[in-house]
Amino acid sequence: MKILDRDMVGEILLPLEENISKRDAGSILLVAGGNNMAGAAILAANGALRSGAGLVRVRTHRENFSAINARLPEAICVDIDEKIDIEKFDAIGIGPGMGTGGLTKSELEGILREYKGSLVIDADGLNVVSKSSVLKSLIKGYPGNLVLTPHEGEAARLLGIEYNGRLMENEREEICKRLIEEFGCTIVLKGSHSLIGSPNGIIENKIGNPGMATGGSGDVLTGIVTAFLGKGIAAEEAARAGVYVHARGGDMAREKFGSYGMKAGDIADCVAFAIKEIIP
Repeated sequence: MKILDRDMVGEILLPLEENISKRDAGSILLVAGGNNMAGAAILAANGALRSGAGLVRVRTHRENFSAINARLPEAICVDIDEKIDIEKFDAIGIGPGMGTGGLTKSELEGILREYKGSLVIDADGLNVVSKSSVLKSLIKGYPGNLVLTPHEGEAARLLGIEYNGRLMENEREEICKRLIEEFGCTIVLKGSHSLIGSPNGIIENKIGNPGMATGGSGDVLTGIVTAFLGKGIAAEEAARAGVYVHARGGDMAREKFGSYGMKAGDIADCVAFAIKEIIP
């Protein structure tokens, strides 16, 4: 199995053109955050902004607007109860902190039916998929770039298999292969030494640290990968670059705060410096 490294990511993330505009840098939509639960939306949006997204809109409950606006004035909030034209976005990320109720399912189904662009499904988005044959069928037939980002428990639920709390190394590779075969898209199997797989094969990430096992870390990754997709990077490459800079950002956060003291927001902020190592 190939190992993900900085040189590989350096071939994916390229310097920005001098005359670039914010729309050229990617206009993305993040569908995130349950009612009065803005944290996941904030972390995903921060990850996207620190990864160079030109415009970030967060589709969420109106009750979350004030918290998001206070923390991230650069992000634009969109009421989840209002109809919007999703085709105008270069990439969409859906799932962080949304809960597994009917609203999450209807939002995801609408995107899968109406959108043709680059899409990341994470967290509660994956949990509603695991319970719906309709959503599974729509994912298998999805025409655009698609990345699923399950942790081990979510992966087991997607495949309908028993999970006892930890997979062995050879089991993780087998699960990743089964997800690729089942859904035919790019898979990020998150965890220590995350795996990035597609029909072209599987690559393993070896960097990162135990301090990244903290609430919200995966939300940050969703924002990063969505931002890269919004720049026109293909799904497999966006996932590889996203996993690498997320893990490198985590290592930088550990250097500053230590494994015990670092939090997901620190990872998001350090992602900017991780990218700076690749593109000064």
